Amino acid sequence: AAHHELEEKYADAERILQNEDYEERIEDLEIQNEELTAQTSDLEHMNDEANRKIKMLEEDLSRAEGNREAAESKVKELDIEVTTINNVLKKMEAAEGLQSEREEKLEENIHNLKQTKSNLSIRAENA
Repeated sequence: AAHHELEEKYADAERILQNEDYEERIEDLEIQNEELTAQTSDLEHMNDEANRKIKMLEEDLSRAEGNREAAESKVKELDIEVTTINNVLKKMEAAEGLQSEREEKLEENIHNLKQTKSNLSIRAENA
């Protein structure tokens, strides 16, 4: 009977130790759970922040692409304007060249007419 009582006490002691081990294990797991929950929360916050930054960068990129397209369009307009101005300048230079030739011919004609008048005046005096 005493032996049986000792075995029961021994079994009870083992159960108590096992329960204490389980309780310690449960406490450890609860601590780990709290730590992981905190880490998860931090990671979720970091992820939200990263997503917010990505969205801002995508919006910036979209605006930059719009600005680039507008700039390219303006460059094309300015290229056309420069070409048009160059063509007008070429026509004006050509017209100026013709005008200069015409002025020279008119000045030559005036000179010739003055010479002819002078010659006629001399003849009229001599006649």
